[in-house]
Amino acid sequence: MTNNARPSIDRSAARRYFIGAGRGLIIVGCIILFLAVVAGFNTPLLIIGVLSILAGIVWGLVVFLSAPIYENQVDEIINIEKEYLLQRGAEKLSLVEEQTNIVAPLQTVGVGHTPTPQTQELERYAMRSGGFFRLIGNVFVAMFSSIVIAILRLLGRAVRPPMLRLRFGRGNRVRASLIQVNIFMFGESQVYVYFANLDIVTGYIYHEGTHEFFYSDVNSITTDQKIEARLNLREFAMQDIVFEFVKVYTPGWHIEASFDPSITGVAAVLDEQFTAMRNLIREKKDAN
Repeated sequence: MTNNARPSIDRSAARRYFIGAGRGLIIVGCIILFLAVVAGFNTPLLIIGVLSILAGIVWGLVVFLSAPIYENQVDEIINIEKEYLLQRGAEKLSLVEEQTNIVAPLQTVGVGHTPTPQTQELERYAMRSGGFFRLIGNVFVAMFSSIVIAILRLLGRAVRPPMLRLRFGRGNRVRASLIQVNIFMFGESQVYVYFANLDIVTGYIYHEGTHEFFYSDVNSITTDQKIEARLNLREFAMQDIVFEFVKVYTPGWHIEASFDPSITGVAAVLDEQFTAMRNLIREKKDAN
């Protein structure tokens, strides 16, 4: 078994690329809001407020102009993590090549699933309590806790939960802060699957597992596209983002594998691999 030690990665570029600009704008915005409330018609404070606005504009320009440098570093981080997760998945499946050499393993990399937002968890916590006044009290506790946690995260004193952030780069290519890796390996009677979702900003693997099922249990295999309109700040216009998935359905379970040809590989190769997977499963089902 190959040693699959976690590579040491400098994630500062990913932090600056995905959350650095937002953090800076939030800080500048808070300063401006504070000065606007306190200043009134106080001329010195108004001057400080104007200077803060100019500082925010300069901050935004610096982030915008330095984005291409960060893009290359982010791509390098994604490639390192992709190779690590693919090797990790092969080890977790613990299969010898002779067991899964019918067709080449299908490996996909795409946008990661977004975990349950913290606000929903806080709402569930509040709703579990009995009684109206106790419920209201828990809601206020949840709101206060979320504000404190947000401030600590802003100051870098608390761990950030995985959050999907998308950015348009050169050539309008979209990069995501969450990635998902899937491996499908094919044996004589079963399909073996590994999946993992990772936050490249923190390196946190927040959802990972393996699954196996018999060819005879497969109900269907489908490909799907989801289109979302997002603001492209480089073009100052709304732009559609296409998310692509392959879905395998079995009784009581299904896997939704995200894939991005710009990360995984050539789209034509993926199409060939998906076709080979469909044909193999169909052949095995017919044989049974």
